[in-house]
Formats: sequence, C-alpha cells, structure tokens
Amino acid sequence: MGLVMVAGFIGYGAWRLAVPALVGMGTRAPEVLSELEEELPVVRINQSWGNMWRDVVANGLRLQVPEGWLVTTEEYFATPQGRRFLDVAVWNDLGELVGGIETKTGASPYTLQLLKDEWLMLRYNFPIFEYRYPFSSKPWF
Repeated sequence: MGLVMVAGFIGYGAWRLAVPALVGMGTRAPEVLSELEEELPVVRINQSWGNMWRDVVANGLRLQVPEGWLVTTEEYFATPQGRRFLDVAVWNDLGELVGGIETKTGASPYTLQLLKDEWLMLRYNFPIFEYRYPFSSKPWF
C-alpha cells in the first residue's frame, strides 16, 4: 500500500469507524464523564474526553490497517522546538512511519503542536492529520 493510499485511508477512513464506536456502540463514557463532572476539575474532564477520542481513532485504524502494520499511541519525538507526543502513529510492516494523527475534542487549541508537526513532516516525510470530535478538518499540509 503506497503513501497516497495510506494518507487517504488515514484521512478519510478512520472517522467512519471512530464516530459510531464512540457515540452509538454502547459506550458509557459520556455518561460516566457527565456523572463525574462536578467532582473533577475541567482540565481532567477535557483530558479524559481527548484520551477517549484518541483511543477510538487508534482502535478504528487498527481494524483497517493491513496485517503486519502497527498503530501506536502517544509516540514520542524529539524536535528542535521541544518534546512532541503524537497521539496516533501508523507504522508499515517494514517499520517505517507512514502517518500520524493529532486528535482533539471540541475547540481545544492546536497551536503549540503545529510548529513541531510541520518540522516532523518535513524531516521524516509523513503526513500528520488533525481529527476533531465531533467534526474533523481537512489535512492542512
């Protein structure tokens, strides 16, 4: 599978699995978070939503990638601008990084990671997509 197919598959395929998995397949996550809303600080609630969305996107991709490919979460990269943890990374069967996804929920900002992601894309030649719940934006490169 070539890079173009992988980019298209990452960019347009994951949401078809991820959104139903989060919203309509029996998950109690939104319910549980609503119950805990008064007890947890807003930052922790937002972090929990973000982590759930990251896991849903990663699990959806794991169902779609060819055999031998690997989907990882919280992948560390060193950049000149500082540390960068990519939410979801896709590796082919040769161990090459073929794509990454930054997952966000609601209106959470994507400004701090943007410069680091641009450097990573230029340095390692792989696309990074931003996926937002409940909607996604197009790739910005």
